[in-house]
Amino acid sequence: MGINRSALLTEISNDLLDSFGEVETASGQRCDRALDRAVNDLWKAYQWSWLIGSYTINTVQGTTLYDPPTDFDNLVIPERVDFYGRNALYGVQNPIQDQADGERVIAVYDRGKGKIEFSDDPGNGTQTLWYRKTCPLASASLESIPDVIWTKNYLAKRTAYYYCSLTPDWAKEAQMFFQESERIKDQEKLNMRNGQSRQRLRTPKGVNQSNTVTLTLR
Repeated sequence: MGINRSALLTEISNDLLDSFGEVETASGQRCDRALDRAVNDLWKAYQWSWLIGSYTINTVQGTTLYDPPTDFDNLVIPERVDFYGRNALYGVQNPIQDQADGERVIAVYDRGKGKIEFSDDPGNGTQTLWYRKTCPLASASLESIPDVIWTKNYLAKRTAYYYCSLTPDWAKEAQMFFQESERIKDQEKLNMRNGQSRQRLRTPKGVNQSNTVTLTLR
């Protein structure tokens, strides 16, 4: 189950209310735009294991070109996905480059055609490929991000940082939110590198135990 964008925005606005006044959360407004920037930061911060997905294609003999899934970014090496330990240690596997740069692989992504292309005729049947998901567009659903404590707290504090950074008088508070979001991110990266990547079973050290976010200033 992924994060409910509307619910997260509501939690953020409620927590910001006492210190910064009423926060408008409608699409395209200041807080909504700040959340988009926070999501983009999260996506680029690390090769999180939840950034990969699988895609099964119903193949037809004589046809080598197929449409990618709607959230497709690039293909990843399938052999690495099968090993939980390696996936936990390294996160998302190294992507297969467009046209594979001469490597022999099952399929490549042709960005010119916008199609997944099999190296050989796949025949009639099914083929399962693994891919990295693209970052959600502005004001889009956040269902692709796991609804776990650390992701919600990171996004809440990073959103608060971007929200407050637009007002010079809130510069101190903005910096505090930024530092806290960095701490949450770095702790989770360390956990993943230590092979502790089952997010639903763990709360990062120092993060509140409830299933809601908190933006309390210290």
